[in-house]
Amino acid sequence: MAVTCPIDFDVASLRAEVQTMYSRVATSPNGEFHFHRGSHYAATMLGYDSTELAALTADVTSSFAGVRAERALAVARLAST
Repeated sequence: MAVTCPIDFDVASLRAEVQTMYSRVATSPNGEFHFHRGSHYAATMLGYDSTELAALTADVTSSFAGVRAERALAVARLAST
Protein backbone atom coordinates (compact mmCIF):
# COMPACT_ATOMS: atom_id res chain seq x y z
CA MET A 1 0.00 0.00 0.00
CA ALA A 2 1.46 3.34 -1.02
CA VAL A 3 1.38 5.97 1.69
CA THR A 4 1.81 9.66 1.12
CA CYS A 5 2.03 12.40 3.69
CA PRO A 6 1.21 16.07 3.09
CA ILE A 7 4.08 17.28 5.29
CA ASP A 8 7.80 16.62 5.15
CA PHE A 9 7.69 13.25 6.93
CA ASP A 10 9.90 10.25 6.25
CA VAL A 11 7.34 7.43 5.98
CA ALA A 12 9.98 4.87 4.97
CA SER A 13 12.03 5.64 8.07
CA LEU A 14 8.99 5.34 10.34
CA ARG A 15 8.03 2.03 8.72
CA ALA A 16 11.58 0.71 9.27
CA GLU A 17 11.51 1.75 12.94
CA VAL A 18 8.15 0.03 13.50
CA GLN A 19 9.41 -3.14 11.82
CA THR A 20 12.54 -3.08 13.98
CA MET A 21 10.48 -2.69 17.15
CA TYR A 22 8.12 -5.55 16.28
CA SER A 23 11.14 -7.72 15.44
CA ARG A 24 12.60 -6.98 18.89
CA VAL A 25 9.32 -7.92 20.56
CA ALA A 26 9.08 -11.14 18.54
CA THR A 27 12.59 -12.24 19.46
CA SER A 28 12.63 -10.97 23.06
CA PRO A 29 9.05 -10.56 24.35
CA ASN A 30 10.19 -10.11 27.96
CA GLY A 31 12.48 -7.22 27.08
CA GLU A 32 12.02 -3.59 28.10
CA PHE A 33 9.40 -1.88 25.95
CA HIS A 34 7.25 1.22 26.31
CA PHE A 35 4.03 -0.67 25.52
CA HIS A 36 2.05 -3.62 26.87
CA ARG A 37 2.21 -7.07 25.34
CA GLY A 38 1.17 -10.65 26.01
CA SER A 39 -2.07 -12.57 26.41
CA HIS A 40 -3.05 -10.90 29.70
CA TYR A 41 -2.87 -7.52 27.99
CA ALA A 42 -4.84 -8.81 25.00
CA ALA A 43 -7.61 -10.17 27.22
CA THR A 44 -7.89 -7.51 29.92
CA MET A 45 -7.15 -4.34 28.01
CA LEU A 46 -8.26 -5.16 24.48
CA GLY A 47 -11.13 -7.56 25.06
CA TYR A 48 -9.73 -10.60 23.30
CA ASP A 49 -11.34 -13.88 24.36
CA SER A 50 -9.30 -15.19 27.31
CA THR A 51 -10.50 -18.76 26.71
CA GLU A 52 -9.20 -18.70 23.16
CA LEU A 53 -5.92 -17.15 24.28
CA ALA A 54 -5.52 -19.80 27.01
CA ALA A 55 -5.67 -22.47 24.32
CA LEU A 56 -2.47 -21.06 22.81
CA THR A 57 1.01 -21.64 24.19
CA ALA A 58 2.92 -18.82 25.87
CA ASP A 59 5.55 -18.79 23.11
CA VAL A 60 2.75 -17.83 20.72
CA THR A 61 1.08 -15.14 22.85
CA SER A 62 3.98 -13.63 24.80
CA SER A 63 5.05 -11.39 21.93
CA PHE A 64 1.53 -10.13 21.15
CA ALA A 65 1.76 -6.35 20.92
CA GLY A 66 -1.27 -5.66 18.79
CA VAL A 67 -4.31 -3.48 18.98
CA ARG A 68 -8.01 -4.08 19.05
CA ALA A 69 -9.91 -3.93 15.78
CA GLU A 70 -13.00 -1.99 16.80
CA ARG A 71 -14.75 -2.45 13.47
CA ALA A 72 -14.15 -6.21 13.42
CA LEU A 73 -15.43 -6.52 16.99
CA ALA A 74 -18.56 -4.55 16.15
CA VAL A 75 -19.28 -6.77 13.14
CA ALA A 76 -18.74 -9.90 15.24
CA ARG A 77 -21.06 -8.61 17.95
CA LEU A 78 -23.78 -7.81 15.40
CA ALA A 79 -23.42 -11.24 13.83
CA SER A 80 -23.83 -12.96 17.18
CA THR A 81 -27.10 -11.20 18.06
